[in-house]
Amino acid sequence: MTQLCCYDNIICVAHEKLVFKRKMTRILKENDVKLIFYIHPKFKDYLSEFNVSGDNIELIPFGTEPLNEIMKKCSMLITDYSSVCWDVCYLDKPVLFYQFDYDMYMQAHGSYLDMEHELFGERYTEYEKLIDGIEEYIHNGFKEKEEYTKLKNYYFLNKMRQSLAIQYEIAGKVSGQVLQ
Repeated sequence: MTQLCCYDNIICVAHEKLVFKRKMTRILKENDVKLIFYIHPKFKDYLSEFNVSGDNIELIPFGTEPLNEIMKKCSMLITDYSSVCWDVCYLDKPVLFYQFDYDMYMQAHGSYLDMEHELFGERYTEYEKLIDGIEEYIHNGFKEKEEYTKLKNYYFLNKMRQSLAIQYEIAGKVSGQVLQ
């Protein structure tokens, strides 16, 4: 069974809308896909509020299963603003961003990325469109779109180049000290 992982605040606000939509339930069942909600630690006290039923939806409370193991098993990640997206991105898996509270988030936290143009995955602000996006990725075998692969490669290759330049600089200084 293919597994999708949802992580972070999207669970608290959008849970009922996403999980209990008939369309979403049908899509998961027809395609033998499991939607895993990994509950953020700040919501652990509200776990009893989540009413989930069905074989294709699973809630995993924070700490009961290692997040890195879930990320390795999943075919795609759905998140809002979590840095977990970088780990899944590095694993060459698609990431969908569900940012229903974007304006509020930006006012409270801001971002070092332009989330409207620089994210390496589809960005949704409406749950109906998110469900359509999930279905699209299911039907294309969770193949990442080329534009996001290019952007992801740009981010990682630039960081790698910067890291190598720093390593060469340090190595040059160290070898200079050793020779003196």
